[in-house]
Amino acid sequence: RRRGRWKGRGAPFFASQMPMKEVCAMRATGTRKEAWKVEGLFCAGKMGATIGLLNALGVDRGPDTVDGKPSYERFIFDRRRLLQAELWRSLGGDEAFEGATEYARRLCRKRSLCLSQVLLRRYLPSERRAHPDHFDSQARATMVVALNDSTFYDGGYYYLSDDGATRHFVELNAGEAFVHAFDLRHGVEVTRGTRYSLVLWFKTLKSLKSGRTPWHDRRAAMGDPDAAYMVASATAKAAAASSRLSSSPVSKNNVEEELEEKELYDRAASLGSGDALLNRGVIASRARDFEKAVACFRMAAKRGKATAMRYLAAAYASGNCGGGPHDDAAAADKWLRRAADCGDAAAMRAVARLDDDRTLLRRAADLGHPDACLDLVHDSLQTRIPPTDDPTVVTLALKRAVANGADTVRTHLLLGRLYAGEAPAVLASDLTEALRCFALVLSSSPSNLDAAHRLTALYCGGYTSQATRPPPLLLFGLPLKKRLLFHHSDERTNEPCTVSSRGNKINKMS
Repeated sequence: RRRGRWKGRGAPFFASQMPMKEVCAMRATGTRKEAWKVEGLFCAGKMGATIGLLNALGVDRGPDTVDGKPSYERFIFDRRRLLQAELWRSLGGDEAFEGATEYARRLCRKRSLCLSQVLLRRYLPSERRAHPDHFDSQARATMVVALNDSTFYDGGYYYLSDDGATRHFVELNAGEAFVHAFDLRHGVEVTRGTRYSLVLWFKTLKSLKSGRTPWHDRRAAMGDPDAAYMVASATAKAAAASSRLSSSPVSKNNVEEELEEKELYDRAASLGSGDALLNRGVIASRARDFEKAVACFRMAAKRGKATAMRYLAAAYASGNCGGGPHDDAAAADKWLRRAADCGDAAAMRAVARLDDDRTLLRRAADLGHPDACLDLVHDSLQTRIPPTDDPTVVTLALKRAVANGADTVRTHLLLGRLYAGEAPAVLASDLTEALRCFALVLSSSPSNLDAAHRLTALYCGGYTSQATRPPPLLLFGLPLKKRLLFHHSDERTNEPCTVSSRGNKINKMS
């Protein structure tokens, strides 16, 4: 950019393309958010080989820093350390990444920018499908490069001008890049197909050495609400790290850090940050200051925060808002449905269960909500679901539930029921796998009566020949084939008793 004109190959996305209301609000703080779509930085012909190599090497499934779910990413460069030389070379090597760094310097008008971290991400139908909108607070600039064309998926990378604003999806084909600074809110949502991307984070050389992010402090001093929130969030993370290292959880330093954290969130909230209002409400709720929490949730919800709407609905449902039972129930239902309309997967699942809406439940499952995925599987085992329902939807939902950290007990119970032949159109019967799943449930939750009853039924009458009988499984240290001992309740007296492998009640248990 020189004298107000763009001289590069990229087509700039300026704030003037965003809704006028949000543009005026941003200009009032003295800032303007810019991003650029750039072509030709990476060779599109090399992306297929990179995808194949990534799938062969595998991805890391550690908790993501945004939502704590499995990340499905692979770091190839981290703070001047090359971690994956093969992937680095497949993308063009030093020449390609030096060119990308130089381009980021020109776009952001910051000659001291250098490469901080490089990683690859994938979004498969059976794995992660969405990344909630957030800021890359640890980077001065971000570059996202598509590894496959946009025709292979629906949705993709999007940015927002402000809290609750309209999502602007960026169509990127293989080799094309989208570059933006730290102050642009963005996220990912893939509704169909498979998406692969390369992410490059840049920092100044000074911040790379010190580990600090001074650009947030400067922008917060100018009154930018998002920057003020990022300063508060960084302080909260540092306080959490120091409390884990501290020998006493209620030390003087921890109390002072907590007070500083509250003050910073209050300042960001006063500037209009919906994220700060949401976090301040969570802090107040943990301190059982429900009046403060509800007030923060309500203000954040009015700014378009879907999570705050769901938390406000929960507060009304629990009776912490001071209204009558009828008014609280109506308000809880209203805010829960608003959260679902704004795209909150947990709220979608709750509304779907209330209205028995399978379409909405599938939308929540498509976003990767683990309980919604398991609900789809559970519904497929009920007789009220038509047998013409696509079996691949159910099996895909089960895989996605496991990939997004679903409850292992419920997952293995449902998988065991599928293997036991309760839905033959969905999954072929495999009694050995069914036994293994039910045994895993009981090893994690010995008092699970559902798994105990089904396991007993399989061993008592589930096999017609000795050739198909599986080897003895051990449960509670005893051969399960010889004797099954389960905690069970008598249907008539509701008292605990013991059940043998033939299903006969043996004696009362204290």
